[in-house]
Amino acid sequence: MIRIGTRNSPLAIWQAEFVAKQLQEYCNQDTTIVPYITEGDKKLETSLAWKGGKGLFIKDIQKALKNNEADIAVHSMKDVPVEQNTDFLLPAILERDSPYDVLISKKYNSLDDLPERGVIGTSSFRRSGQLLYRYPNFTIKLLRGNINTRINKCMQGEYDAIILAKAGIDRMQMGNYVKQVLSEKICLPAIGQGAIGIECLQKNDRIVEILQQLNHQPTRICVEAERTFNGYLGGNCHSPVACFATLEENDNQIMMRAVVTDPQDKQLIECYRKKKEPIIITATSQSIVQQLVQTKLAEKNDYIVCFSERIAHYAHQHEFNNLHIISKATHSSLAAKLVELNQKLSNY
Repeated sequence: MIRIGTRNSPLAIWQAEFVAKQLQEYCNQDTTIVPYITEGDKKLETSLAWKGGKGLFIKDIQKALKNNEADIAVHSMKDVPVEQNTDFLLPAILERDSPYDVLISKKYNSLDDLPERGVIGTSSFRRSGQLLYRYPNFTIKLLRGNINTRINKCMQGEYDAIILAKAGIDRMQMGNYVKQVLSEKICLPAIGQGAIGIECLQKNDRIVEILQQLNHQPTRICVEAERTFNGYLGGNCHSPVACFATLEENDNQIMMRAVVTDPQDKQLIECYRKKKEPIIITATSQSIVQQLVQTKLAEKNDYIVCFSERIAHYAHQHEFNNLHIISKATHSSLAAKLVELNQKLSNY
């Protein structure tokens, strides 16, 4: 009998039951579900960014693993901190469901339909940063609670609309509330969004071997690439960071798009990496181009997005020919990190 530790929320219980079915069907293992009210569940009225981050959802369940109260833990991968305790392993990441976000509203059918100063409910800096970049007059209002609670608050008029993960809505069979699926061009997904991870103690060889049978390797490759990105930037619940990776061409090539936003200044920068193809680098200052020249991080055929004609002229002088000029300004320090990141992503 395998004991499955999980949060005691409707969505978390659904995910645990799904894993139980997978273990029965593919591994011939009987299971029992052990629910926990985690520290994160106890702090539903404040932003987790100031209470310890989404890691609060998993610490109590990890403690149960160490205390031999549970054999495995089921998590939403977007809640799993990048820096893992070496006592634990993630032998299985299940096939990813939809990674996208959705708009839920009682009155409005899309973001474009909302009033200019519409009130949007979300607790995510990633979502609010991307929305404010495109809709700078929106008002972002904190939204916490389980899916049912959040939707009820919206239907009762506390918000003009709220943003939730499509995977959770689908799993809870609440798709009738969805008014718009937000494409990655509007709101790039969170690291690991839509994927379920199964954790256990590293020393538990029998459980590790069983769980590895459930692992979906294409999803794992993409989620680990996204988590590498987040770890490189030092991303956590405080960080308005998004990253989404996909496998292309018979799973032989990975495409990654990443976004870092500044919700306060309503600015956004992006980077792309496609293995064996030129990278796209955001250059917000002449110093960024200088870094490219001095460190040889960029090649002559890479695409350089320049934030002024002066920067573009400087880049052209150094034989960077694939230039694109845009007028939006942003933080050069974040852009510099993305320049460095492109080198790291080239390993994928």
